[in-house]
Amino acid sequence: MEANIEISVIYSEKEIKKAVSFYILRVSDIRNYALIVYPILIIAIVLSLVFRDFAMLSFIYFFIGVILYYFYYNRPIQAYLKIYMKRKRRQYCFDKDRVLVTGEEFKSECLWSMFRKAYEIPSAFLLLDDNKSIYIFPKTCFSNTQILEQMRSLLAIKFPDIKSYK
Repeated sequence: MEANIEISVIYSEKEIKKAVSFYILRVSDIRNYALIVYPILIIAIVLSLVFRDFAMLSFIYFFIGVILYYFYYNRPIQAYLKIYMKRKRRQYCFDKDRVLVTGEEFKSECLWSMFRKAYEIPSAFLLLDDNKSIYIFPKTCFSNTQILEQMRSLLAIKFPDIKSYK
């Protein structure tokens, strides 16, 4: 890769919600939580049949749904919104060795080794670190398709196992 990839990002609420929502619903391991939910639902069904109380079953379904929605969908989205909406304009420069980040009041350098996984989703590129924190780079920030293709190529080199959900 010859040239650095430079983008300027101003995060919008819509882009953050879209990227985090896609990650939660399509990429993350949330489906594994079904292993916890199914036994609870089976117990609820058995109890409702034994006691012939279908209102209890409905309440349990509703309660589990609310808990899952809040803790595994709404709460993470709100947390990322809070973080990203505090950020003003950010400049990112991706090269073969590192990612340079420049904000209004700081300059930072991240080595590629900080990131563990990369994903391409329809609206953005996502990088995950050791803590499974998501770094979002909306595709709308890439000025043309050539730069977008350079980013794809760079991520394919840095993360041979990159998952694409285009």
